[in-house]
Amino acid sequence: MNRRLRRLTPFRFIAALLVVFFHFGAGAWPFEQDSWPLALVQRGNLAVSFFFCLSGFVMALVYRPDNRALDARSYWLARLGRLYPVYLLAIAIGLMKWPAPADEIALNLFLLQSWIPGYALTVNPPGWSLSVEAFFYALFPLISRFLMPRFFQRAVLFGVILWISTQAIVGYLRMHNFDAYPSKSYDFIFYFSIFHLNEFFIGAVSGRILTNHQITGRKNITTHLLILICSIGLVYFFYRSLFAIGLYPILDDGLLAPIFAASFTFITLITTKYTYILDNPLAILLGESSYVLYIIQSPVRGWFNAMLYVYEITVTPTVSLFIYIFLLIFLSIALHLYFEKPIRALIKRKTYRFS
Repeated sequence: MNRRLRRLTPFRFIAALLVVFFHFGAGAWPFEQDSWPLALVQRGNLAVSFFFCLSGFVMALVYRPDNRALDARSYWLARLGRLYPVYLLAIAIGLMKWPAPADEIALNLFLLQSWIPGYALTVNPPGWSLSVEAFFYALFPLISRFLMPRFFQRAVLFGVILWISTQAIVGYLRMHNFDAYPSKSYDFIFYFSIFHLNEFFIGAVSGRILTNHQITGRKNITTHLLILICSIGLVYFFYRSLFAIGLYPILDDGLLAPIFAASFTFITLITTKYTYILDNPLAILLGESSYVLYIIQSPVRGWFNAMLYVYEITVTPTVSLFIYIFLLIFLSIALHLYFEKPIRALIKRKTYRFS
C-alpha cells in the first residue's frame, strides 16, 4: 500500500504550486485578466483544503494499520520533526528582513495564530495552515482510536455530521456575520482551526476504509470510480441546498472534502500503464519538496522583490514570476535534501533512543 500511496506525492507539488500562483500569479502570463488560467489559480487556495484532507488520509494509512495502540509520544515527536524545523526556518528568513511584534512572533512560534482572528496571516502568511495541521496532529492519537474497526461505523457517522454541520455554520456566518478581507470575521470563517477539522477527519475515514477492508482488485476500482462521481454530485447538491435555505456556502472549509477523499482512494487503487508517470523519481522529489516550497514561498518572494528593488532591476511581471518560481523550486529541493531530511532523520534517531 505504501508504494501505491506514493502515487499521491506528485499531486502535492501541483497543489503547492497552485497556492503559489494564487498568491503571486495575477497579472503575469498566462494569468491575465479574464483568462481561464487566472480563473483556475484564483481558486488555488482550495489546494490547502486538499492538503488537510490528504494529511488525514495519509495519517490513517501510515499509522495504525492494525489494532495496536498508537504511541502518542513517538507520533508527536515524528510529526514535530516533519513540521517544525522548516517552519522555523521560514519564519527566520522573513524576520531577518521584516521584524514583527512580539505577540505575533510568539503566536507563530507556538502554532496558535489560526486560533485568534487578526493573527492568522502574521509573520509568514502560509503558516496559518501549519497552525491548523498542528491541531490535527494533537488530536490524531484520539482520532486513531475512533477509527478502529469496532468504532468505525460511528466514525463514519460522526464524519458526515461534522461535515454537514461545519458547512451549515460557516454558511450562516458567511451570510450574517461577515466583513470583507481583511477583517476578524474573515479570519474566523476562513482560518479558524475547528472549521477545518472535517477535512482531516473525512480524509482519515477514507484512508481507514482501505486498511479496514484491505480493498484491492478491479471490481473495487470501478466501485470507487462510481463513489468519486457520486461524491461530485453530492457536493453540488448540498451546495445548492444550502443556498436554497438561505445560507452562503463557501468551498474553503471542507465542502470539497468528499471529492478529495474519493479521489485519493481512486488514485491509490487504480492500475494502468500510465501510472508509471506518478512513480517517476523527479515527480516524487518535487512532491516530497512541496512542503518546503509551500512554507517558504512568502519570505522568498519578499527577498526576491527586495533584491530587484535594491539592484534597480526592472522586469515584466511574467519574467519576475517565472524567475521567482524557478528559484523557489530550486531552493525547495535543496532545503528538502540538505536541511529537512537530515534534521528529520536526526529527530527520528533521538526518538528511538529515548522511547
